[in-house]
Amino acid sequence: MVWRGNLKIAVLRVKFADVAQEQRDDGFYYDLFINRFTGGLNDYYINASGGNVNFDDSILLPWKSTVENRQDFLTKYAGRNNIINAACAIHGIDRSQFFAVVAIFNASTGDASSAGNGVLLSADAPIELEMRFLAHEIGHCFGFMDSYDESDRRQGSDPAEGWYWDQYDIMSARNTFSYSHPRWGMTGPNLAMPYKEFAGWTSKVYTTRTNVDHTDEIRLLSYANPLSNGYTCIRYDNWYVEFRTPDFFDTGLARPCILIHSMTPEVNAVVHNRNPVNWVNEWQVGDVFGAPPLVFSLFGGVRIEILGYNLQTGDKYARIRISVRRRRPPPVFPPTQPPVFPPIIPPGPLNPQSAPVAAISGQAPVQDLETNDPKAPIFVSNEEFISASKHTVDEDKQEEVAGRIRRTLEGIALHAKDEVLAPPAPPRNEDAEDTQ
Repeated sequence: MVWRGNLKIAVLRVKFADVAQEQRDDGFYYDLFINRFTGGLNDYYINASGGNVNFDDSILLPWKSTVENRQDFLTKYAGRNNIINAACAIHGIDRSQFFAVVAIFNASTGDASSAGNGVLLSADAPIELEMRFLAHEIGHCFGFMDSYDESDRRQGSDPAEGWYWDQYDIMSARNTFSYSHPRWGMTGPNLAMPYKEFAGWTSKVYTTRTNVDHTDEIRLLSYANPLSNGYTCIRYDNWYVEFRTPDFFDTGLARPCILIHSMTPEVNAVVHNRNPVNWVNEWQVGDVFGAPPLVFSLFGGVRIEILGYNLQTGDKYARIRISVRRRRPPPVFPPTQPPVFPPIIPPGPLNPQSAPVAAISGQAPVQDLETNDPKAPIFVSNEEFISASKHTVDEDKQEEVAGRIRRTLEGIALHAKDEVLAPPAPPRNEDAEDTQ
């Protein structure tokens, strides 16, 4: 879904009848959710969207009290979505009229996360008012699901391998490379490129042409200066290549790096590893993504080489070489005339025209060694022999032919043994015959 323009958020504040304290003043919430140039949520998504969306016209509603005490309220409105709906009812608003509603209670509800276009928070839990947590939950309101890496690691009781292990993406909060903001606590990182394309926020994308052989060198821009001359993303099939530097909401990154993501049909971004042994997910100068040189040379494909970085303030970019060769299928050799196999003759003074050898070409019968029936001929034609060796007959036929081949060869060996190893006949005593 494409998101554009001024998106309204309704920030609802609710206090329990038996908990009087109102957490923080109005200025805190205006700066956190609505005002610009504060490092708050509005600034985050203005930056992440490339200026495509903002929350300028969002509203902050005053504290209103529940009728029930805390325990009775939570019993009556069990479940995150029910609590958010109850907050909307208390303030008399229709949540469908807003991009998102954020229900903030002055004491814990025992839950904090998103449900549909609503977010549930507790003002007495500082971690729930951190920018990292807020940007993540509002991301769900845009339709972004949690991000992954390709490892088998798990975050505590998380059900899936790699879940929350894209540490360069806000949709893996709270397991990300973040930094501590003086007002908003743990903040960042930025949003992975596949989510930006999903929301319609990508521009200046270099899309590889795979139907033409070519090599290009381009400038891949940092998130820090997306308006400079160059591209913000390289797109190849379902791969997204982006350049990140430790600036603004990416200040928590340890170093500049190239990231390569893909997107699942369920709208989960997945970061592709460079080193699957140690699960290194960032790519650096000298690394190459794509087909190995020999495969690329023989069969084509795409190679993306990281040549270097320019890190001058205001003009940060990576130099990338993209090489494309049209894909070539593996060679298919044309069919030829079936080869004629020479007679298989074991060592010994066998006559090539003896029965066992001739049986291979279907010329004469030999004794069936399994039935011991001399009248049971074994015929294995040259054609059958070739067909069996090429697996071009059905399985039953193949078994039958293979058995006949085996018995034929055993007959050859037995015949050779009889001729070669049989003890010589005693010499004829002609004198004794004459005497008799």
